[in-house]
Amino acid sequence: STPTHLASDQPINTIAGFPIPEEPRPPADDAMASVECCMSGCAVCVYDLYEDSLKEYKQAVATLRASLSALSIPESRWPSHIRMSTTATDEHATSANRQRDAVFSAFDEMERTLKEKREKRAAVEAES
Repeated sequence: STPTHLASDQPINTIAGFPIPEEPRPPADDAMASVECCMSGCAVCVYDLYEDSLKEYKQAVATLRASLSALSIPESRWPSHIRMSTTATDEHATSANRQRDAVFSAFDEMERTLKEKREKRAAVEAES
């Protein structure tokens, strides 16, 4: 793979002239931007954005694989994370999904507890 540069002067790796997609990082792992779920029930959560990025990444990888295969470039020359035999992306996504599920489970539990407190408070106020 050969590094080239974009207008932003950010290096991009290529193979046979095709850009090698960069795998998105889950929100909690994104130390550069310090992006985490705020647990506020946002219409568009950082996990939604991550899932969209992951879908785009997987599509780009599939397109790159098809292009490299069409050019008969041996898979042994492909970057390791692009090879068909690798499951790193799937394992990474599964890990991110487990993390997201844990976050949402905690959020749901907190919401249920708050609802119960509100209902108890309303019942006490209604009796007064």
